[in-house]
Amino acid sequence: MIPNTALRARWVSFKGFSHLRSWSVCRGRRNSARTSVAWGLLAPQAFTQEHLRLGKSLAIPAAVAIQNARFTAQAEIFRAELEQRLADLDQAQKELREVHQGPEPS
Repeated sequence: MIPNTALRARWVSFKGFSHLRSWSVCRGRRNSARTSVAWGLLAPQAFTQEHLRLGKSLAIPAAVAIQNARFTAQAEIFRAELEQRLADLDQAQKELREVHQGPEPS
């Protein structure tokens, strides 16, 4: 937490947020997914314990959402690979039948 950015000698404001004087970051972790929830307030020393509780309560669900998104993306990749392998297997079986029985009549 940075209670007052004006008192931080090396603080560098970033575009669109230079007016904020208090900053807080809460980190969440779920297995390999990590996330940070950061927010700033206009007044210096404006953060309360309730702000910190809220940040902590948001950080872990955000990490879970990131992890779920990764699982969904991986599942889509696996689905596409399985679909391709099944199509390849179907084609190979068809070719084997043709070799053993001769070409199918049109």
